[in-house]
Amino acid sequence: MNDKITALITVFGLPLLISISIFLSLGCNCSKFNTFILDRGISHFSFEYPSYYEINMISAENNLTHKYTYITMTGPRNSLLKKWEASTSILIMISLVSIDQPNVKTAVDRDISSNVTVPDFVLISRTPTSIAGMEGEEAIYSFTASDSIRGLSYPKVRREIFFEGNGLLYEMIIVSSPLNVESDNIDFDHILNTFRVLP
Repeated sequence: MNDKITALITVFGLPLLISISIFLSLGCNCSKFNTFILDRGISHFSFEYPSYYEINMISAENNLTHKYTYITMTGPRNSLLKKWEASTSILIMISLVSIDQPNVKTAVDRDISSNVTVPDFVLISRTPTSIAGMEGEEAIYSFTASDSIRGLSYPKVRREIFFEGNGLLYEMIIVSSPLNVESDNIDFDHILNTFRVLP
């Protein structure tokens, strides 16, 4: 009886163990990131984003009346929070440098001044940064978001990066629940670190 068990383990167990060890050493060859490439509109670019994020909208226009790119994404929800409260959103906007927004500093100043009236607005930081070799600024602030339909409010943290290159102004924003900020920023940093302007 013991010889039969030993034979079965040898015949079936050993190949299974070898297969598992090869799988663990080589990995599953499945990426946890997707690559986004945009090759139309006023700017061609690419970046990697976590596979559990969903791209909701892409609008890229480059004609006489409209010159912009607008992308929205949503991330995973924290199961400890209510649906609306827990959602993470990312927004990427690209527009021409204009009289209204001639540079990064003016764009950040304007954005902050337009949000200081939001309930519980607190500017956490404003620092210089660089994305894909382009100089910019990062602003982080907290505020209270209102859901007028449900009559509820939730604390949020907004992190925005403005940078400029080739006559274009880039704005990348993530809005998170305070409970999600740490993990959301890891995801957002990956997007920022893999952002590349294409020819």
